[in-house]
Amino acid sequence: MVQYIITPWRHPSQLLSVRTAFYPPSHVAQDTAAQAHAVDLVSVWMQRGNCPHSVESTAILTSARLNDEVGGNSNYCVRAAYAGAFSRFVTGLLDSHQTRKTKQSMYSLAKTLKPPLPATFVELRHQATHEELPSLPKLRSACTKALDWLYVYYWSSLPSYASTASLTESCVEFVKRVLSKGNSEERVFGGKWEEREVLEALIMIDDSTSDAATLLASTRLKKRLLATGSEARDGRSEAEASEKGEKNVEEMLAELARMQEDMADSDADESQEDDEGDGDAMDTEVSPTKTTSDRKGWQMWEGLWTPSPIGTIIY
Repeated sequence: MVQYIITPWRHPSQLLSVRTAFYPPSHVAQDTAAQAHAVDLVSVWMQRGNCPHSVESTAILTSARLNDEVGGNSNYCVRAAYAGAFSRFVTGLLDSHQTRKTKQSMYSLAKTLKPPLPATFVELRHQATHEELPSLPKLRSACTKALDWLYVYYWSSLPSYASTASLTESCVEFVKRVLSKGNSEERVFGGKWEEREVLEALIMIDDSTSDAATLLASTRLKKRLLATGSEARDGRSEAEASEKGEKNVEEMLAELARMQEDMADSDADESQEDDEGDGDAMDTEVSPTKTTSDRKGWQMWEGLWTPSPIGTIIY
């Protein structure tokens, strides 16, 4: 059975781009604007849900450091930002590893991680939470060490499938040429590329282009590829799927016709009762008549309608 993993990022390459912004190569100068953009992107991921704690912690620690580098804030404000980010990092990380019925100490949990979380991190978290805020130099040093530890613990161990190298430039360029001609047929690939590679290339092209014709052809091709894959998994041919779809449409049309007949009959009965009656209005509430019809859809309410609060069940 296929198990799907829901991630807040659209494509694994986005996660790698965030890692590059937080941890640029040694030969590349630190880009403050890129780091600020990465922090904003992670904040969006946090709103979507399922954002790993390590990614969130890296973002809030980087945000605290950027807030310090910008300047203009009081010493206490900068210390509070560092302390809050660091405490959230340590507490959330260790609490997520509480698996026993009896709660373990943070020092014990820190030793079980690979690599182990330094005991000084737990001590600094305790001081920032229950005692006077640590000094600014101490918090700056702890933030740098925490970011280095997070890189070893999480970022350096990202699975290989998330690497953009898996998407060769030749595949992306080939898909672009196909889409530029307005061709949305999956057969043009002739088995040269795997379905996964083509889908990843289409996603990257969607993110990098604003051409309406290209986006339309990309959407059509993705639908065809996904439909072909689902039919293969279900063991159904395209003809069988089409036949089933036609049957579903016919059933819906027949059901709509029956509902229209019911509505017409109800209107005729109601008009006949009005003609035979003396025209006096009924002051008492009349409960709806229960029918034993096995037909689906709506039924006419018989009698006066009395408003009731939402959620009230009327028998």
